[in-house]
Formats: sequence, structure tokens, C-alpha cells
Amino acid sequence: MCPDGTGESADISVGDAWFREVGNGFAGASLVLTRTDKGRELMEQMEQAGRLTVSRCSEGELYKSQQGLLRRQRHVFVKIFWLRVLGMAAPSFRGYPLFRKYLRLGLGRCLVSFWRTYRWIRIRRKTVGAFGR
Repeated sequence: MCPDGTGESADISVGDAWFREVGNGFAGASLVLTRTDKGRELMEQMEQAGRLTVSRCSEGELYKSQQGLLRRQRHVFVKIFWLRVLGMAAPSFRGYPLFRKYLRLGLGRCLVSFWRTYRWIRIRRKTVGAFGR
């Protein structure tokens, strides 16, 4: 349950480029996203030194590649909510807009997420005894 699965608080974030097909002479690639001036400077230095090859991708390709992480990140708020309501141990994350990200699911998906997360935690608590205090 990570509120920063996409590395938003890092200077440089790295992830798998799932939008590209691997094979046919293409060994694979990683997405590297610079988020600060410091990160951008480091990437430029590495490229100039010949340590990596850089090509650009579109914002759409970035989203397509990491949409699973983005979806999971949007459910962190409701997981923490239910853990607390049910009296179980719950992490505390400061400085992350968890509720705002949750609302990006839209009303229908928020309600589905709310109910499914409650059921999952209740079942998990009974069968595994996890999350107890």
C-alpha cells in the first residue's frame, strides 16, 4: 500500500515501459521520468557520458504504460479508511493527496471501491487474522 508508487517525490522515477512490445530485435526499455532540475541535470550528464540512450515518449504512452500503478494508487485512501474504522493497524502518510486521488476514480468507481475494499479487509481479517492490533 504505497501512496507514491509512481515515484512522485523522487528526483528521477524509473518504471517498465509496458506500452512497447518486446521482441523482434527490441530487447526492452525503461521509462525514466525526471521530476526536478537536479534529476534532469543528472540524466543529461549520464546521456552525455554515453551511459544511457534516451528517446522521448508521449504523455499518453507514459500513462498507458503505468495505468495499473495509477489505479492502485487511487485506492490507498479507502484502504486506510477501512483499516482505521475497523480498528486495525493502518499506515499514516503525510503530504500525499490521497482523498483527491481517490475522487479521480469518479463517483461510481469510488462507491464500488469503497464496498469491495470493505469486503476484502473483512474476509482477510477473518481468514488470515492479518491487520490485527
